[in-house]
Amino acid sequence: LAYHGRKNRKHREREREASKNIYPNNTTQQLVMTAPDSSEPSAAQTAQEIKVLLQQLRKSSKQRQRGNFNSASERDDALRLDKLRRIFARLVERRELDITDRSNIDQSASAKWNQWLLTQHDVFIDYLVDGIIAGKTASMRTFCGVIATTPVKINLQSNGDSVDEKQYMLSEQLLNKLLSALVKSKQYFELNKSGEDSK
Repeated sequence: LAYHGRKNRKHREREREASKNIYPNNTTQQLVMTAPDSSEPSAAQTAQEIKVLLQQLRKSSKQRQRGNFNSASERDDALRLDKLRRIFARLVERRELDITDRSNIDQSASAKWNQWLLTQHDVFIDYLVDGIIAGKTASMRTFCGVIATTPVKINLQSNGDSVDEKQYMLSEQLLNKLLSALVKSKQYFELNKSGEDSK
């Protein structure tokens, strides 16, 4: 119960931050991120799609807390989470999102865009973590997909000197969150099982 209280407070804080930190239209207009394929969505379209998907997940979360939820809703949420995974994977591939860059020093349009995306990505990861703790295989599968499509850059070292060539590895931050969620999931189900056995 204590964990769930902390989790709900953390969720509300993240969601408040994400909702008030709506990406300003004038900054999206400054971004020059047109891909060679004209079918690629613009930054403004991508921002809107992310906002709508997170809002739908937030609404589902509130319905679940009230007990108004069913298997169809679970499937819809799984599809929303996977769609967000694909959106963020595309942004990482296009180098618009860097989950390791949390500095607010750079005030360029691309840096502000990255910071806004990071806030939304954090909320997305929170939903996946909650799903894993609750034992949802779809959340586990989606999180593994996030790890696979969100590599982080590392600088190779040669004789103590940094080499220009960059390599990529799995994100230690995401791996730690996954492991933490799995541990909490085990504790959560053991607690529930012991409660049922004592009845």
